[in-house]
Amino acid sequence: MKLYYSPGACSLACHITLTETGTTFAIERADLRSKTTESGADFTVITPRAAVPALERKHPVVAAF
Repeated sequence: MKLYYSPGACSLACHITLTETGTTFAIERADLRSKTTESGADFTVITPRAAVPALERKHPVVAAF
């Protein structure tokens, strides 16, 4: 599971919840202006709204809040 976040956005609440529940997850920063992730991926391919928080699971399902 991977949580996409952006500093100053409301994705911190999801990060805290995942941590407190003991869920294993990775995090990756998303640049909302350029619509890319820190690894250089096109964020609009991951979630068409390009909004955070976005939670990517093993199955090709992304939950954008």
